[in-house]
Amino acid sequence: MITALIVAGIALRLVPMFWPPALATGDLAMARNITERSFERLLTVPPAWSQTATPGFFALQKGFVSLFGAEPWVLRLLPVCSAIIALLLTARLARTFVGGWGQLVAVALMALGLPFIVFGTHVRPFGGVEVATSLGVLTLGLPLLRGPLGAREALRTGGVIVLLLAVGQMAALAAAALVLTLITKSVARRDFSRLRWTIALAMVWMAVAVAVYFSPSMTLSADAEAATRAVYATGYPPSFPHVGHQLLWVWLAVQRSFGIQQFHYLAPAAFTLAAVAGAWPLWRTHGRTALLLIIPALVAIVAAALGVHPFERYMLLWFTPCLLILVGATVEMAAQRLQKRAVWLAIGWVGLWLADPLRALSEYPPPHRIQEIPTALAYLQSHRVEGDAIYVFAGARQGMAFYGPARGMSGAAYVAGGCHAGQARAYLAELDQFRGRSRVWLLVTWDIGRDAARSTMTQYLRTIGVQRDSLAVTQSTMPPFIGGAWLYLFDLSDPTRLSAATAATLPLPVVPSRAGRDACAAGPMSDDKS
Repeated sequence: MITALIVAGIALRLVPMFWPPALATGDLAMARNITERSFERLLTVPPAWSQTATPGFFALQKGFVSLFGAEPWVLRLLPVCSAIIALLLTARLARTFVGGWGQLVAVALMALGLPFIVFGTHVRPFGGVEVATSLGVLTLGLPLLRGPLGAREALRTGGVIVLLLAVGQMAALAAAALVLTLITKSVARRDFSRLRWTIALAMVWMAVAVAVYFSPSMTLSADAEAATRAVYATGYPPSFPHVGHQLLWVWLAVQRSFGIQQFHYLAPAAFTLAAVAGAWPLWRTHGRTALLLIIPALVAIVAAALGVHPFERYMLLWFTPCLLILVGATVEMAAQRLQKRAVWLAIGWVGLWLADPLRALSEYPPPHRIQEIPTALAYLQSHRVEGDAIYVFAGARQGMAFYGPARGMSGAAYVAGGCHAGQARAYLAELDQFRGRSRVWLLVTWDIGRDAARSTMTQYLRTIGVQRDSLAVTQSTMPPFIGGAWLYLFDLSDPTRLSAATAATLPLPVVPSRAGRDACAAGPMSDDKS
């Protein structure tokens, strides 16, 4: 059954390679950094649109693009392979720490887990590469915990971990968890030889992690740093000494991860409680070695408290497989007791824990199509005529820049709108340049909805012109993704209709004022072209 689950998990991760969805806005920003920059510029100049990644990640991605071309499947190759490796490493760790039904549940949660399937195929590293490198560090640490730690083991294992640190940012936090586990075990056993080698490894790994953290490819501008922190404001804990609030904050963050934000389980509190409870049976059976699965979550909490890394959403994925194994330990502890009464009770108990993952996967099966802008561009290519004007909303600029040239729409063929979050009339002012034109196309994706930009623009264009054509490419996207691509054709040549309103006079609904820093100061919608 475990083998079947692993095979199913690999197949689920390969679906986007054979039935590929379009790259979403954030992935397009990362893809353009990789495809449009040279090796040297990619590693020595901060990436555009606030898309940070380690030098190793950028080097590997650029290498694949150089070998096979700048195709979407090539950009997905490293993340998908990493997602598969992460599944295999989780199965390896689960086999080490839990047995029987608990091992089955842990592997099932990883194999069928929506965030690992969805984010594992994204071009950005957090879903596949970050999880695989972090699990690689923890898996490589097992022999160091169980066997002798001398020069040979330190050089061999420590060297491989250095390579992982160069590729995955979160591997540094996993290495910190490994070091703390090694130190705890060495001190408890009074094994000072092991302790000396642990400290030596820790110093080398810290030096590499610091170099990676301050490398140009990981650098954000001051505005981008502030905007990113604002987006993940809930990912940082309340200040001391509010310990009760801090514990509640951790509980709610993990529960949201199991719930609507990532796994989409109907009983996220049960999985969160099981992950906490799983520490006890692992400690009883494996002693201090169990800290290898427990400490990563604590390291992530400390990193958030220090403001280094938020404790929220996909930022939790690097250590989430450890939580899944802890859930498996809780399930196995109860299943052993139930099995003494009747086997069917144990089977029913395990079935309860597998029902939610199966339901979530059936509700949101792959491939997960978020923003299918190529479909809209294909329609535009076949219906546009010479002299047509094309206005591209700020959220669609990345898609047009990446997919447009293959459809005969380079930068000179369209007008790219600016990002004006919180300033709806600024979008309308940009549309005023097309007044008097008989054929004007409007292309919209990543309409974040907070400013109702698409509805405001179409309302204005229908007031001063006539809508001649439209196309809506929408799918049932998985929350919290913002899906859809929309295309409209308007005739703005009627003087009578043009006199009905201007960008300054169109009545607009009152919306709460917002600075819009998170949308325009950083990220894919920003005007950053560095």
